[in-house]
Amino acid sequence: MAGLISMVLLATICLQERSGTKGETLLVTAKENKSAYATVVTNEEYVDGALVLGFSLVSNSLLVRESKVELVLITPKGRLSNNSIQRLRCAGWNRIVNVSDLAEYAFLSTLRETLNKIHVFGLKNYFRVALFDSDSIIVRNPDYIFDTPLPSAEYVAAVRSKKSDYFHTAVMLLVPTARVFNSLLDRLKGEKRLQGQAARDGEVIRDYFRNRSVGIDGMFCAPYEW
Repeated sequence: MAGLISMVLLATICLQERSGTKGETLLVTAKENKSAYATVVTNEEYVDGALVLGFSLVSNSLLVRESKVELVLITPKGRLSNNSIQRLRCAGWNRIVNVSDLAEYAFLSTLRETLNKIHVFGLKNYFRVALFDSDSIIVRNPDYIFDTPLPSAEYVAAVRSKKSDYFHTAVMLLVPTARVFNSLLDRLKGEKRLQGQAARDGEVIRDYFRNRSVGIDGMFCAPYEW
């Protein structure tokens, strides 16, 4: 717990040092074949978690420290204050991307905010993206996740169930393309069964990829029996 508090305090100190800088949000620009670690923050309640995730990635990822992989944070437009944006930059999130809010397509669902995770598939300027939920913490070098073989962009890598085609969407490796992103978006907008009270990111993503998932190390996700 002390370590987590220290990470949040570091972001506060960094913010104070940068208090004169402008808090604008950047558009994603990436070098060809560059990969990224990404997360999604839908409101202020998840900012501290993303601070911890950012600091832990900077501390443990050799690729991040060598500037070979970028940290990308996705957030619906207008959800975060300039203060929070600056704190997130201090934690290593050097690309902050404003997106449209996909929660509007499932207003009955208590988990509708998670639908914004679909936007990760639209980061098409990146070769590969490793997504971690914003309440994750990295305790060792995670860079080997990028070595996971994916047959094509029509596959996703995730922690899979031992009993079925179910896979967890809290940690995923994917190849972002306009085709996959638009297909996911069309599914969400056009399928009423994906807009009900149980609507969430996993329902849409698993419905699209179905059995096209590749397993990754279970150490990337807290284990439990499915």
